[in-house]
Amino acid sequence: MSIRPNQKIVVSVVYVTAMFMAALDGTIINVSLPAIGHEFRVPPSATGAVNIGYLMSLVVFLPVAGWLGDRWGTKRSF
Repeated sequence: MSIRPNQKIVVSVVYVTAMFMAALDGTIINVSLPAIGHEFRVPPSATGAVNIGYLMSLVVFLPVAGWLGDRWGTKRSF
């Protein structure tokens, strides 16, 4: 006899994990800026381009992810 987990709990855990990863992803860039600047020998004032590049990638890929969710379903695209 196999035990099946409650689907509501599984969906809740996956959703909370995805939201946590999105928030963590946004803060990782800011925390890593000094190390990136030191590694590439770039002054701290110029490392702001990394934030801009990250935000631009979000601007490009979020609508694409929405389109994929509409096209094939959010469950399959996730």
